[in-house]
Amino acid sequence: MTNIHYLNSYKAARIKDEQITDDFIESLYDFAPKNVFYWTLKFAKLRFNQRLHKNEQGWFDLLQVYVGLPDWIMTEAQLEEEKATYLKVPFGLINDINEISDNDFNISVPIQAINSDTGEAYNSLHHVMAKYFALRSYETESDILNKRGVFEDMEDQYDDLIANELDNVWRKKQIIVQSLRDENFGDERVEILYTCLTTCMGLAEGNKELIETFTNIQDAGEIGPEEARKIYSNLTIEEFFEWGSDHFGLDDYYTDADTLVDNVKYHMECDERMLIVNEPYKFITQIIARSFQIAEHN
Repeated sequence: MTNIHYLNSYKAARIKDEQITDDFIESLYDFAPKNVFYWTLKFAKLRFNQRLHKNEQGWFDLLQVYVGLPDWIMTEAQLEEEKATYLKVPFGLINDINEISDNDFNISVPIQAINSDTGEAYNSLHHVMAKYFALRSYETESDILNKRGVFEDMEDQYDDLIANELDNVWRKKQIIVQSLRDENFGDERVEILYTCLTTCMGLAEGNKELIETFTNIQDAGEIGPEEARKIYSNLTIEEFFEWGSDHFGLDDYYTDADTLVDNVKYHMECDERMLIVNEPYKFITQIIARSFQIAEHN
């Protein structure tokens, strides 16, 4: 990865009184969803500045996020490279707008990520809807108070992440965004598996048009569907994993075929109806069963 902006300081600077001005609101209005009224922004500005005057700001007010960025911009380095237009806004102001109007902003949260090649930290961006980020923050605080989830076996984090959250904005943000990224990874993993399975099912059924599209063969004739049915109806789980990795990057989400099998079993244990109503999962259970039969036979 090139042109990485490496992190030097993780501590958020205190926001000065009256930072939110009418000029800033004018700029934000250009990036707001079209159904957000200008008065909503003025009202949010008032609420935000009142907290500052009363010294009642929370960690949302110190957390700076981007608005206006497309989700394909994944690092802060790209902002300059792509000449992106954006505005950096205190999340507390965005949250005020959402609470006043019930609107929602798509925000980009700057976080520290690790370059897998060099092991160095760089500024990445996580794209999320503002309301969902706020909800995950409240859930995280509840987990801290009740020592649930990742905090179950961790030293009590109340002092750092709740009582003194203004001094630990960077760390609190990292924890919340990491949970969001883990969730996104899980969703993407399910999506890529479904794509692999539905494609494989279509090939196993001898869908001529799918075969021609997938293989770029102009005329599969009668032999193509027959050969596809023969091949894709008899894959083992190892063969399916290799095929899915070659064509769809399945190995980006599953370490190996055994990990894939374990994940499928987990989802089926969570919802036994999947074997009845979910055709892709019924298809992969047939692949798994066939693989065990072959292994036992050998």
